Amino acid sequence: MPLYVIIDARTGDVFGCAVEATSPADAACRIYSDLGLARHGFGHVSHCSNNATFDVYDIGNEVDASNAEAVTTDGTYVTSLIAYVT
Repeated sequence: MPLYVIIDARTGDVFGCAVEATSPADAACRIYSDLGLARHGFGHVSHCSNNATFDVYDIGNEVDASNAEAVTTDGTYVTSLIAYVT
């Protein structure tokens, strides 16, 4: 199963921690839940979108998940997501 890290699209910081999940949206849901945040839905947007909430990366096992620069340099970009309250 992929190991995902989500990067806050506005700040460039790692949001939460790395999680194994079946999809990027599932990873975001798990991270929100782990952080005790309100339930959200997630939709896909283009990588260049100003509306993106998160950029999602698959980091495998060799990338430091707490280092945003390492994630964006050595991880594989998967998709961008927009969060919305459900």
